[in-house]
Amino acid sequence: MVAGEAVMGLGGPSPAPAGGGAGPAPAGRGEGAAGGPVGWSGGTEAGGGAGVAGLLPVAAFARAELGDPGGASALLASWARQAEAWPEEALLDFRSVAAHCALVQGDLRAAGTAVARLVRGAAGAGRLGQLRAWVYQARLLRRRGRPEDAAALLWQAGAVRAGYDWLTSPSWVLALLAGALAEAGRHGEALRTLAEARSAQRAGVRRPVLDDAIGFERAVVLAHAGDRSGAAAQALEVADRAEAGGRLPAAIAALHLAARATDAAPSAARVQRLALRCRAEEARLQAEQVRALARGDAEALVAVAGRFRSLAALPAAAEAAEQAGRVHRAAGRRRKGRLASAAAQELCARFGGALPPWAEPGERGTDATAALTTREREVAALAAGGLSNREIADRLVVSVRTVENHLHRVYHKLGVVQRAALSELLVTRPVPEGGDAGAVGAGRTAQTGRAARPRPRPAGGEERGRCAMCAQPLGSAG
Repeated sequence: MVAGEAVMGLGGPSPAPAGGGAGPAPAGRGEGAAGGPVGWSGGTEAGGGAGVAGLLPVAAFARAELGDPGGASALLASWARQAEAWPEEALLDFRSVAAHCALVQGDLRAAGTAVARLVRGAAGAGRLGQLRAWVYQARLLRRRGRPEDAAALLWQAGAVRAGYDWLTSPSWVLALLAGALAEAGRHGEALRTLAEARSAQRAGVRRPVLDDAIGFERAVVLAHAGDRSGAAAQALEVADRAEAGGRLPAAIAALHLAARATDAAPSAARVQRLALRCRAEEARLQAEQVRALARGDAEALVAVAGRFRSLAALPAAAEAAEQAGRVHRAAGRRRKGRLASAAAQELCARFGGALPPWAEPGERGTDATAALTTREREVAALAAGGLSNREIADRLVVSVRTVENHLHRVYHKLGVVQRAALSELLVTRPVPEGGDAGAVGAGRTAQTGRAARPRPRPAGGEERGRCAMCAQPLGSAG
C-alpha cells in the first residue's frame, strides 16, 4: 500500500499517494478535509468504495500520530457502518487503526473495546489478522501491567509469517517483546531480544514511525535493566526525531520516559511546549507529570495519578502516586508520604504487578551491573545467552576484537572470570511458551532452555488465562 508507506514515513521523505492528490498527513493536523472533525473527502463511491477503504485508515493513523487520536477515532466511527461492507483486508486495517488510535489517546477502557473488536474479527483475516490481534492485545496488556501475558502473545506473533504489513514489522514485534520481557524483570532475555530486533531492523526497510517505536522500546529495556543514563539518551534521540516529524505523542512519550528514569527538569519546558500542540489525552497527562516532577509538586502528582486511574491506566497511576509519596517524604510530610505510597501499593495490587525499578520506594540494593555501559550490557547479555564472540560481533555489526574488549571490561567490572556467571547477574528467566521458538529471530532469540507459561494475573474481574478485552483465550486470535 503506497499510502501506508507514505504515512509510516512521517518524519522522513513523504511520497505522494498513488493517483496524485493530497496525501493523508494534512488531514491529521487539524480539522477534517470537509471542515469538521469527522469530515472526509478521500473518495466518492457510494457506501465507501476502494478509495475510502484504502485511504481512510491511513489518514486516521496519520492524524493520531500527529497528535489528534480523538479526532482520528471520531473519523473512523463516522464510517463504522460502511466499513462492515468493505473487503476483509480493508476492514482489518480499519479495526487495527481504531485500536491504535484508542491506545494513543490513552483511555484503556475504550482501547479494550477497540482491541476486542479487532480480535473478534481477526479470525477471517488469515495470518495477518492473527498477527495484528496478538500485537494489539499485547500492547494493551502491557499498558495494564501484565507484561508476562503480553510476552506470551508477542512470542506467538513473532512466529507468524504474514508477509508485508504496513502497520507492523518483524523487528518491531521483536522490540515489543524485548520491552515486555524487560518490564517482567527478564533483563538478560530482553537485551538479547533487543539485539535481535535491531539486527532485523538493519536488514529490513527503514520506516521512521516503526524505527522510532523500536528506539523507544530500546530505551524501555535499558531503563529496566539499570542503564538509566543510556535509556534517557536513547529516549531523547527518539523525541528529537519524532518532534521533527510532527509526531507529538511519540515525542512526549519519549521525553516522559527520560524524565521518569533520570531527571525531569531538563525536559519540563520542552514537554510543556509540545503538549500545547497535542490533543492526545495521555500525552497531555504525561506532560503534566513531567512538569510536576520537575517542580517537586506532590499535590499535582496525586492529581495526575487520579486522572490516570480514571483512564484505567493503573500502572501509570501507581507510579505517579509513589512519586507523590517520595516528594512528600523529601519535604518532611511523612504522613502524606505514607498515604500516597499506600495508594500506590493498593493500585499495584489491583493490577497484579509492581512499580518500575526507578519508582520503587526506599533504597534499593546495589545492582551489580550498574557500572556497565549500554554496549557492555548488550555484549554481556548475548554472551550469557551462549553466543560466540563471532556471533556477537555479527549481531552487533562490530569486530570480534571489539567484542573481546567489551567482555574483558565486563568481567573486570563484575568480578567474574567466565561466561557462565553472567546469566546469574543479568537476571535471566525463561521466556513464555507460545508458537515456534525457532521462528522468532532466526532461531536465536530467547532460547534459555525450557519455556514457561506466564503467570496469569487476575485483575478487574477478568477470567484467569483469558483475554482482558473479550474473554477469549490469550493464545487465540479469534
